[in-house]
Amino acid sequence: MDRHVHRLFPDGRPLPRLRAQSPGPHHPPRGASPPPGTPPPADRAHIDELTVPQLIALRFASDAELPDLAHRALTKNMDPKAIKQAIVNWRPDNRRI
Repeated sequence: MDRHVHRLFPDGRPLPRLRAQSPGPHHPPRGASPPPGTPPPADRAHIDELTVPQLIALRFASDAELPDLAHRALTKNMDPKAIKQAIVNWRPDNRRI
């Protein structure tokens, strides 16, 4: 029995096969340092306490200032406007649809 799934165009021609992708940012190699902008483990445990508006405001922060700003947003319960005003190095949101 053929274990491979063959995807076809509507006219019956096979679609080209995709190369295996390398592990993304969610699966770093073992022992690798976390990517820049990753909050410390103590803060990562509480990341779900951030509100959606706070997370939306944090998306503009640079990788260097994100951990500190996320920590301040958690501990001081900053509103989104205060978070945006605290950002020093703005990063544009180029992925917005």
